[in-house]
Amino acid sequence: MDEFEEPLQTIFADHVDTVYRSLDTLQPLLHRAVSVLCETMLSEHKLLVCGQGMSATVAQAFCTGLLSRQQMERPGLPVLAIGNDCAIVGAIEEGFGAGEIYSRQIHALAQPGDTLLVVNGLHSGIAIVQAVRAAQARKTRVIALTANGRDDVALLLEPEDLELRIPSDDPARIVECQLLLLNSLCALIERQLFGAP
Repeated sequence: MDEFEEPLQTIFADHVDTVYRSLDTLQPLLHRAVSVLCETMLSEHKLLVCGQGMSATVAQAFCTGLLSRQQMERPGLPVLAIGNDCAIVGAIEEGFGAGEIYSRQIHALAQPGDTLLVVNGLHSGIAIVQAVRAAQARKTRVIALTANGRDDVALLLEPEDLELRIPSDDPARIVECQLLLLNSLCALIERQLFGAP
């Protein structure tokens, strides 16, 4: 046995375990999330998406899948990744502080009937917390993709909001599951709106 075989098997086993635990706990909530997101788009509203740290990359991949395609040819869907424009983020951070990088954009762009999806890892930074508060002030529903760790975002959620909590405190497993869950959401949204591929 080479020196990497055991650690590699452990990494893969941890991944599979986290995926199955996530599926067990999140399946009914994923159905609700698909319904909320489809309802948002069918009512001619939009989805705003932001993420923190590595989760920002996952959030951007989700937006790309909705704007482009996941599994079938179809029209692009109304989704906006906030926080991805370096010039805007830099200007907001310089003028108002890092905590406002998402909330300032949400105050400007969100409308009642829109939905905000926040993709968050172990720790809720002030920017994510302020994003949720801004969405609520704009009467925008929130779907929070979280993980074990601090509950700053979960404590802010209203009854109409939705939390999808990945049952892990390992940053790598969290990002892997976030990507899988958001790819699954994208595929299910396509299926719901446009039929089976």
